Amino acid sequence: MLAGRIDPDWRWTRYRKVELSRDDGPKLSYAITYFPTSDAPTLHRSLAKAFEDQRFKTTEIKDRDLRRSRRKQFLEHWLTYFGLLDSNDFNEFEFNTEAGFVWWVVQVFDALRSRDLNPAEVDALDAATTIMIDVPNPAKVASDESNFFPFQRAILDPQPPKTESYIKRQISREQDTWSVNYLELLEVLATTIRTKLQDGVKLTFAELEPRKESVKAFVLGEAKLGEATLTGFPFLDVPRGRTGSRLSHEIELDKESPLNLKIETVLQPKDLLSFIWMLCAEELVELPEFEFEPCQNFDECGNVLKRPRVRICQHCNRQVIQRAATYALYKTTDDDDVADVTCDKSSTRAHEARPHRRKYCAPSCDAKKRAKAAKST
Repeated sequence: MLAGRIDPDWRWTRYRKVELSRDDGPKLSYAITYFPTSDAPTLHRSLAKAFEDQRFKTTEIKDRDLRRSRRKQFLEHWLTYFGLLDSNDFNEFEFNTEAGFVWWVVQVFDALRSRDLNPAEVDALDAATTIMIDVPNPAKVASDESNFFPFQRAILDPQPPKTESYIKRQISREQDTWSVNYLELLEVLATTIRTKLQDGVKLTFAELEPRKESVKAFVLGEAKLGEATLTGFPFLDVPRGRTGSRLSHEIELDKESPLNLKIETVLQPKDLLSFIWMLCAEELVELPEFEFEPCQNFDECGNVLKRPRVRICQHCNRQVIQRAATYALYKTTDDDDVADVTCDKSSTRAHEARPHRRKYCAPSCDAKKRAKAAKST
């Protein structure tokens, strides 16, 4: 049974405006319900960017009050767009701690992606002995009290016996990087994500809970079909978009387009932080298959778009993958020539991938960008 899909109907609350006060905590105005799976499908990377912006990019500011004000602005911006991490009272220290952990995991993802390593193609012996990868020192984001597995493995663990593969442990807290073999790094990532998701995910069925929103033909939860009255509507197979969310609430019951049932297991996060770690788990599994590009409204939203690495050449319609600054034919078998960067149908003799049609991370982001542009004209 496959049960790896995040529930597209899972909802969270964000706010039109968030103001932070050191004494009174956050002031939350105008709560808005949204669907993170469609409005924030790369939220783990947005949180990592927020941490980097407020922690690392403000360190050069000498004025303490100005530095504090700038970090406060970063926090308010992120909380306004996406909401609180959990249902508890907001704690800035805890927010920054969790954001730092996610930042570290994202940095490791980028380090692995830069090496272009596919676990299915890596020899297990090489992964344990010869492939070494430098990643940020976990001490940048954790301490003895943090209960962060990478920190415990890098800083606190004793050196392994000489018979084991070479792994640097008990490293200095001051050094910038940690050198780890590929096999252990995958284990560290998986263990970290698993620990963070413990008790944070619930297996359920899509469309099991009755809906109560008003729609054109009936109120979900009860409908009259001839002589029969149906209630509950579990497993209603409604039209959905590319991200899995409902296309519209304008559903009509008629003989021409009847509604059918669909039974599907989904994973539902406990809160937004659990959702973020679920996205980390998803990226770890899909690491060789996808890359990320900034949203066209990146300066405002901080979101990135998930893109497949294998694309279609707009001239010859063959599958291509980016190698350095050019595209080469995608290798599907051992007999394929991966070095073929020549396209016979292109005027430049080079493969060119079809441009992506989607430029914004979410429909709401596109709408905000257009509204802002209209206001300035």
